[in-house]
Amino acid sequence: MTVPPPKAPDTLDALRERVLRAGIAVLAVGMPLTSAVMVYQAVLANQLTTRTVLLASFTLGFPLLWIAAPRLKFRTIAGVFVGMIIFSALLLASRGVLTVGYAALDILAILSATLFFGRQGAILGLIGVFAAHLTGWGIITFDVGPPPAIDMIDPRIPAVWIRHLVVLGVLGTVIAITELYVIEQLAKEIHVHRRLADLEMQQRVVPLRALR
Repeated sequence: MTVPPPKAPDTLDALRERVLRAGIAVLAVGMPLTSAVMVYQAVLANQLTTRTVLLASFTLGFPLLWIAAPRLKFRTIAGVFVGMIIFSALLLASRGVLTVGYAALDILAILSATLFFGRQGAILGLIGVFAAHLTGWGIITFDVGPPPAIDMIDPRIPAVWIRHLVVLGVLGTVIAITELYVIEQLAKEIHVHRRLADLEMQQRVVPLRALR
């Protein structure tokens, strides 16, 4: 009995897997690093609170996801990954931290959801980001949660600039990797199709020469 050859992985699926693994790996290091900087600065300013510690503790979920990723299915990992990014944005919005880092999280969530789940992911990603933004707005407006963290957005505080530099470095790396992988995959596909077109052209030319 002949065993059928294993099916080659789909190009798009391989690209999605590659981007997801890289994104989780970068955030598994970058998000706790950002939180460590935030906690360190709070300690120096004698402003460390329970809310800051809880916010920093949530980022440990990214290393845990990186550890658990090999044992989980792609759609499960991707869904949790996007959900954690949106929830991180919600935590910032609920403290009134509407900064470049907050916007970068929203953009990363939408890009990731679109790449991993297609059109449906794009719609759900947009809905999730808008829902998190409106929820944060409601928390601030109705004083449901703690007061806005003015010390996290005041540009007169040098720690704010340092913290945002770290955030931009981490999130910028993930977004750049995503775009780079997509462009490289497209270039590879174009190269393959061009080679196939050249081979087909050669196969057509040879019989015509033989007839002459």
